Amino acid sequence: MTQKAQPLPSHTPQVLVGARVAENAQPTYLSRPAVLALVLASWSLVFPPLGGLAILLGFVARTQLSTAQNLRGSSIASAALTVGSFSLLSTATALGMWLGSLETPNLEPAPSRATPASLRSASSHHHTQTQNADMDAGVTEKAIGRVNLVEIGRGIESLDQELRRQQTVALLANEQALLWVVSDECPECDRIQTGLNQPLLQRAFRKTRLIRVNAEEFAFELRHLHVPTDCIGGFGRIGVGGRVVDFLHREEWTAGGSARLAFVLQSFAEGKYRKRRHPWRGGEREDETAI
Repeated sequence: MTQKAQPLPSHTPQVLVGARVAENAQPTYLSRPAVLALVLASWSLVFPPLGGLAILLGFVARTQLSTAQNLRGSSIASAALTVGSFSLLSTATALGMWLGSLETPNLEPAPSRATPASLRSASSHHHTQTQNADMDAGVTEKAIGRVNLVEIGRGIESLDQELRRQQTVALLANEQALLWVVSDECPECDRIQTGLNQPLLQRAFRKTRLIRVNAEEFAFELRHLHVPTDCIGGFGRIGVGGRVVDFLHREEWTAGGSARLAFVLQSFAEGKYRKRRHPWRGGEREDETAI
C-alpha cells in the first residue's frame, strides 16, 4: 500500500532561502593598511617622523575601503589619521619654540668703537653682581648652554693656585681650560659675553672650560704668569700646572664677523690655530729686558 507524501512545513522555503543567501555572502576582512597605519601612529608618539607615514597609510586605507566591499576598518584608519596628525603638529610646535629660544642679538661689531651706554650699564651691573658673589666664594661657575663659564674674583687666595685647580677640573672632564682676560670697559668682551648662547660660539666652546679673569683686579698675578695685560679680550690656553702655554690676541678675529670669531676661537681652543697676525712669544721673564 502506497503511503502519501507528507507536505513540507510552511517555514521550509524561508530556511532554504536564508541558507542560499549565507552561501552567496562574501566574508569581510580587516584592512591591513588601516591596522599598520594605527600601529605607526601609536609609535609616532615616541618617534614623531613615523606620524607622516601613518597619515599616508591612513589615506591609502580609506581609498581601499571606499572601493572594496569585503573590507572593514574605517574607524581604525580615522584613528590613525588623528593620532599621526597630532604627533606631527606637536613636534612642529615644539621645534618652533626651540628655534625661537635660539634667537640672540647679532654678533656683528658695532660701527662705532665707542661703547654704547647700554653695554656700559650692563657691564657695570654684571661686574657689581660678580663682585658681591666674589666676596663670599671668590669663584662662581655657571653653564650657558654647553659652555662652562667660570668667573674668578678677588676672593681667592692665589690666581696661580686657582688656575691649577681649574685646569685639573677641565682635565677630568676632558675639556680644555681657556683663560679669558677681560675688563670693565671692553666692548669686545661684552660682544662675546652676549653671544655665548649663540650656536656659533656654543660650537666653538663646546669642549672648553672658559675662565674669566678681570685684568684690573689681577694685573700683578697675570704679569707674573706672563699673560699680556695690555691685550684685553684675549684668550690663553692653560696647560699642565695651570701655566699659560699659548695666548691669542683679540685682533686675530676683530677684522671679521661672527663666523670668523667662531672659527678662530674654536681653532685656538683645539690647538690648531697656527698662522697669526700677532704670534705669542711666551711673555717676558721678570729678569728679562725688552730690546
